[in-house]
Amino acid sequence: MLFRNTVFILFFFLMGFSCLTAQQVIDSQRANELGLGMEILDTKYKSALHEKPEKAVFKTEEEQQKLTKAYTDFLQQIGAFLSSHQFHWDTQVRGFNRIYIKPDGSVDYFIYRLPDDLPVQKKLEFEKLLSQFLTDHKFPVSSPVPFAQCSSTVWSN
Repeated sequence: MLFRNTVFILFFFLMGFSCLTAQQVIDSQRANELGLGMEILDTKYKSALHEKPEKAVFKTEEEQQKLTKAYTDFLQQIGAFLSSHQFHWDTQVRGFNRIYIKPDGSVDYFIYRLPDDLPVQKKLEFEKLLSQFLTDHKFPVSSPVPFAQCSSTVWSN
């Protein structure tokens, strides 16, 4: 009996730990419902760029240009990954995303907002494929501290 209880507790500990260490791709509304809203996460992740350089992770013009290029390339890689997995938008889709990144470039959270009229199945497929992508791909810029970067996005085929 003790062995079974120990295994049971260990299982839930490991499941909880894996949930804490895995990246999450999540709609902004659902993130708020789960207590993972941007205003909460922003207290734990420093802004990659900021109008006041002392509040930014990347302060110099050279660092900012490197980050901007890396961010653009990263989003393009995501788009290519989606296409290579036969995910196609029916039309151009405007959205917003904020990516929360560990110092080593691993993505902790990819919070996104897509139009309300987009079919739920399309959003779920987007989440699934984006989660797969983030499992094998890191953000190409590292930092001494966790940071976040956001933008409006236009997704297209």
